Amino acid sequence: MQSVEVRPVRRVVNIHDDPVAYYLSRLAPDNTAHATSQLRLFFAWLNQQDGWVGVTPRQLLIRQLQAEDEYR
Repeated sequence: MQSVEVRPVRRVVNIHDDPVAYYLSRLAPDNTAHATSQLRLFFAWLNQQDGWVGVTPRQLLIRQLQAEDEYR
């Protein structure tokens, strides 16, 4: 697990080594297959966008947490 400092609030957020597995483990078993499929589709799309090629779920979380504009 890695800690990431988030600005401007300066709080620390712990990022799990495998954020997708952590997320899926928190779902009800009957929702896991659908969520897995949707995440795969999202990352297939995301990795085709300029500046996002090869970005993993973990890197996406870190990038979003460190962004000045978290919605960009």
